[in-house]
Amino acid sequence: MLQYNYILWRMLRKQALLATVLLLSVVIVINIITPSWSPTQTRTVAMQPMDVPKELLWKSDNNLLCPEKRRRLGNLMFEYASAYGIAREVDKTLVIPVDDTIRDVFKLTAHVIPERSNTCLTFEQRWPEFGAVYDNRIYDEVNDTKQNIVLISYFQSWKYFEKYKNYIKKEFTIKENIAAQAHAILQNISRGLHNHLTFIGIHVRRGDLLFNEVGYNIVTGDYLRKAIGLFESKYRDTIYIVCSDGMTWARVELSNVRNAKIEFVLTDKAEVDFAVLVACNHTIMTVGTFGWWAGYLAGGDVIYYKYPIKNNSGLAPEYDYTDFFPAYWIGLE
Repeated sequence: MLQYNYILWRMLRKQALLATVLLLSVVIVINIITPSWSPTQTRTVAMQPMDVPKELLWKSDNNLLCPEKRRRLGNLMFEYASAYGIAREVDKTLVIPVDDTIRDVFKLTAHVIPERSNTCLTFEQRWPEFGAVYDNRIYDEVNDTKQNIVLISYFQSWKYFEKYKNYIKKEFTIKENIAAQAHAILQNISRGLHNHLTFIGIHVRRGDLLFNEVGYNIVTGDYLRKAIGLFESKYRDTIYIVCSDGMTWARVELSNVRNAKIEFVLTDKAEVDFAVLVACNHTIMTVGTFGWWAGYLAGGDVIYYKYPIKNNSGLAPEYDYTDFFPAYWIGLE
């Protein structure tokens, strides 16, 4: 009897040990595959800073269209807006790399993809013949390419996106922190004045153009005074807001303008200067894309320098003024 009990005890002990080992194994496996969590914690899922999964967009979609990234804000806006218009026309998915600086200024709706070096720089390239000439052949070239595409060149023609003008203006909605700074500046300028002012933004580009040999003309003080005179004859209670990278020159040239209230704004932040100009009712631009876009987004009347490119310069073949300036803008010499 004792021997039987001893044998039974050993069998039960062995089964208990096996059960214990099995239970411990299950616990270990669960801990390995399941993050640490307690009943008092809330489970969260880490999300990538992306609109859609990476694999869907930049690896297997083959229907993506990405703008190039060239130089400063005005150029970036043309590249994005033209890519937007082309993408809508040929049913491509517009994308923008997460590291593109234009995203710091505007509330863009394009799908966000990983860094440009890992995405758009690996795409097929397509480009128009000239940078500021509308080239409708690009639509077929993009449509016929069954791979992801990056558009190369500046695409500086309003004709690529005029059909979607209202959408483009929404795309270029300025972020709140920048718009708030611009609003504070204009509010401070208008303090103590009546509520029916007509704000006219003036962008004077000089800076780098003084030393460039590409082929740009630089506006004269006579042009600015003539443009102001035109607005003075058309509107009442005007106030002119000047933003420039050559403010000393602008102050001197506009110092003898009579019967016009002129304020000079210098923030050292291009995006804030831009927001100030966009918040105005009308625009006087000089040379370049920064002032162009300020006028386009501000709406109202836009006066532009009629001949910004030197004849017979290397830049001249790149421009068709009817493609660069909307027909409803006002050109002055």
